[in-house]
Amino acid sequence: MSGSGSRSDSDFYSGLINHTPEAPVRRINVRREAIHVPLPTLSAATITQEASGFRLLKIRPNGDSHSPIHGDLTRWRIADAPDFHAISYAPGSGTAVCHVILGEANIEFAVTRHVWEVLRRMRHATAVVYVWVDVLCIDQANRLERISQVANLRQVYSRALTVRIWLGEEKRLTDGASEIDLDEALFASLAKQREPWWKQLWALQNCAYARTCPVVMLGPLKIGLDDFIMRWAAAMESLKSKTSPQEKQFLTHLRMRESLAHIQAPLELWRVRKTGNQPRKPLLYRLRETYWRQCSEPRDIIFALLDLVDEEEANKFLPDYSISFEDL
Repeated sequence: MSGSGSRSDSDFYSGLINHTPEAPVRRINVRREAIHVPLPTLSAATITQEASGFRLLKIRPNGDSHSPIHGDLTRWRIADAPDFHAISYAPGSGTAVCHVILGEANIEFAVTRHVWEVLRRMRHATAVVYVWVDVLCIDQANRLERISQVANLRQVYSRALTVRIWLGEEKRLTDGASEIDLDEALFASLAKQREPWWKQLWALQNCAYARTCPVVMLGPLKIGLDDFIMRWAAAMESLKSKTSPQEKQFLTHLRMRESLAHIQAPLELWRVRKTGNQPRKPLLYRLRETYWRQCSEPRDIIFALLDLVDEEEANKFLPDYSISFEDL
C-alpha cells in the first residue's frame, strides 16, 4: 500500500540487476555518500528539528516473491511524505547477508536476511510501497545525521501509516495461512524463536507513538498487536494442561509469570497515548522498569527512553553516539 504526497527533494537511484540473495554478489567499490545523499538543511543548528528531513525506501513492485528487491532511497520532509510503513525489528536477528539493489548505479546494499525478508513481505505485486527501516534510511556513518534521525524517531513512527513489527519467517506458516494457524501450529516454538523483538528496548518507543495499533507480521500473516497478544494469552492458558516434552520445554523457556507482561508493555504504552495521555515518566522510573530489556548499543539504554520520559529530563540528553556511555 502506498499513498501520494508532495514531490520529494530527490528521488534517485532507480534500476534493476539480476541476482538472488543466495548467489555470489558483485563487490562495488562505492563511497557511502553515493547511497545516502545528504539530507537538506542538516547542520548543528537544525540537528533536532524536523526540517532536517528523512529518507524512505521506495520498494519497486514485483509479483515474484523470489525476485531480487529493487528500490530507491528518497528524501522527504516529514510533513510532505507519502504514506509509508515504519518497520520495527530485532537488529540482532540473524547474521546471514542479503542485498537490496539501489537503482541506476546497481548498488548492492548489504542487510541481514531478517531485514531482507520483511522488505520482501512488504513488497506489492503492482504498486510502489514506501517503508522506513533504520539500516537503510539512516546514514550510520554521518554523525550529525544519526543524532538528528534518532532525535526525530517519534515523528517518524507517529507519521507512519502503520508500524509493522517483524518477528520473522515461520516455516510452518505458508502463503495463504490463516490466523487460526497461529493457535494450532505456532505457539509451541514462538517464545524461543521470537524473543529478541519482545525484549528490545526500542520496541517500546516504536509502538508508543504509532498512529494505529501496531501490526505484527509473522511470515505471511499480519495481525494487530492487540489481537496477537490476546491469542498468545489464550494459547498459554491452553498449554498449562499439556504434558508433552515439547510443550514443557516451551513453558519453562517462556517463564510464564513474566512473559505476558513483557509482551503487553508496548501495547499498554500505545493505549495510554491513545487515551490522550503522554507515556512520560521520570527517567529513573523508566530505567527500573526496563532494566531487563536489550539493546545492541549501550548508549541506547538512555536514548531509547527519551521519548518516554519527562520532557525536562529528556532535553538534557542529545542522542550523540560520539559520547561515551560513561559520559552520558
